[in-house]
Amino acid sequence: MMSASVEAASQPRLSVAILTQDEERNIARVLDSVSWADEIVVLDSGSADDTVAIAREMGAKVVHEPFRGFGLQRRRSVENCTGRWVLALDADEAVTPELRDSILEAVSAGDSPHAGFECERHTCYLGAWFGSRGWHRDRIVRLVRRDRVIFDDRIIWERLSVDGSTGRLSGPLLHWTYRDVSHHMEKMAHYSRLKALQLFEAGRRGGPSTAVLHGAGRFMSGYLLKGGFLYGWPGLVYDLLGAHGTLLAYLKLWEMTEEERREGERRESNPRPPGPQPGALTD
Repeated sequence: MMSASVEAASQPRLSVAILTQDEERNIARVLDSVSWADEIVVLDSGSADDTVAIAREMGAKVVHEPFRGFGLQRRRSVENCTGRWVLALDADEAVTPELRDSILEAVSAGDSPHAGFECERHTCYLGAWFGSRGWHRDRIVRLVRRDRVIFDDRIIWERLSVDGSTGRLSGPLLHWTYRDVSHHMEKMAHYSRLKALQLFEAGRRGGPSTAVLHGAGRFMSGYLLKGGFLYGWPGLVYDLLGAHGTLLAYLKLWEMTEEERREGERRESNPRPPGPQPGALTD
């Protein structure tokens, strides 16, 4: 039987878990940025392009999983890792050399007091880099102890947390979120459907006034209160389209609310008669 010390020595120190679906434009960049890791796991949700072939060619382990929401995908990607530490990434991100050095230092410390580490993510949008100030100073937990991670199973915009204290890494995580305005609008249409479903399943209901208020609030919060205006025209466009996505999500929630109301009215107007129903078992 293998001793605990030998088993620990043979266990990968650091795994990288990456979510993909049709990411042939991005996958090589993120894989190259983490080529120094002990293990790389790509969890793919049915790519129809060359994502899987590129990932395998670059030495990643590929796991296939149908898409059931970003939270569950993140959980499955980490569960397929074997390292003591896991760095969770998206395909449109990349680790900088400074962040790499900080990660290696964190996972090499055998007596680290932290169960996870957060990093600062910088986002490239319409040629401008957001992240050094205001709203886009986005700090997220991405490096976690595999045995201490707490998953958020939300359908969209999930976040990792840990059972224990959280440290902070130096160096930014780079993020290329949207190629252009058309790509942004396309993803907002998709994300708004997921957001509406998440809200509906959480018991939220709404109407047109709710949609308008949330859309306006999203713009005011992002552009004025959190500093989107500091980034010029790219900041304005980003927050306008973000507000548009929020408006779409709550309009879709309104549609779900109305469909639920109509279904309730149909059930009330067509009650089932007493006694055995068609197909019911009788003595």
